[in-house]
Amino acid sequence: MKNTSNINSQRQSSSSSSSSGRFFGPQLNFPLRQENQWLRAGDVLARVRQQLAGQARFAKCAGLSVWVTFPEAPAESVRFQLSQLGFSWVSSRQSWQHPCGQFESPSAV
Repeated sequence: MKNTSNINSQRQSSSSSSSSGRFFGPQLNFPLRQENQWLRAGDVLARVRQQLAGQARFAKCAGLSVWVTFPEAPAESVRFQLSQLGFSWVSSRQSWQHPCGQFESPSAV
């Protein structure tokens, strides 16, 4: 018969070793992200130029939104900064989109 305390300690050590090897990176500030989603296009472009200077050439205004389309997947830190600025990934367009305060009303859906 096996010692149950030994089994439990083995489970704990295996679960802690598997989770300790993961890196989760910085956490989004969701209130700031929501606030940033209300920025106007000019302010969004200014912040992209300021915070993501090397990536600003990929940002374009289209209609009432700002779109960022990269030729290749950007670094995780760039994706994090875009998300923090209020951008969302649109998989059908393979681009990041910022709503610039323009949201569909629930009644339009």
